[in-house]
Amino acid sequence: LELEEFKIPEDIDRSIENLCTAVSVMPDGHPNKLSRLDSLGSSLRERFERLGEVRDIEKLIETLGKSISLTPDGHPDKADRLNSLGNSLRMRFERLGDVGDIHKSIETLRKAVSLTSDDHPKKPINLNSLGMSLMRRFERLGEAKDIDASIEALGKAISLTPDDNPKQSGRLQNLGNLFMMRFQRLGKTEDIDESIEMLRKAILLTPDGHPNKPGWHNNL
Repeated sequence: LELEEFKIPEDIDRSIENLCTAVSVMPDGHPNKLSRLDSLGSSLRERFERLGEVRDIEKLIETLGKSISLTPDGHPDKADRLNSLGNSLRMRFERLGDVGDIHKSIETLRKAVSLTSDDHPKKPINLNSLGMSLMRRFERLGEAKDIDASIEALGKAISLTPDDNPKQSGRLQNLGNLFMMRFQRLGKTEDIDESIEMLRKAILLTPDGHPNKPGWHNNL
């Protein structure tokens, strides 16, 4: 097990090195270019999440930007790539604190949402991502319009997600926390009522033994 644990960073380094080479020698019109960029982005995200090095999130954002520029409007993967870029910009904002990144994240995620129809299975994912970035900007800048828009986005994501979806309880928890934040900002009793309702439902949908359940009880 220890040998395997030490081997993982070497493998991801080799993966990124080989994919960078493949991407650099492949012309933009090559039919496999987008899939190689997607693979490179996935490897960079994995290494950043493991090691936290800024160079990886910078390269990830550059790679996703290139991938999006090569993806025509109307392509079925365009919204997914925009969602990935928006989330990556939020990650860099959380790491470095540049407000420009969270502005770009929200702009990018709004485009991802606009390109996804309500009956598409990825629509709740894109809405949830947008809600999280709006929440981060509210935490930084404190503008009420952002917490309102965040609640709206997450509320719609939840409405489009069936209760048996494993992501639903986490989204309810996030929405409950947002209502609590708005209550703390504006003092409206209906917000704390909504927060309690969302948190209770999240707990009901979470099986005993789930690692998040004790923390969610604490939030409630």
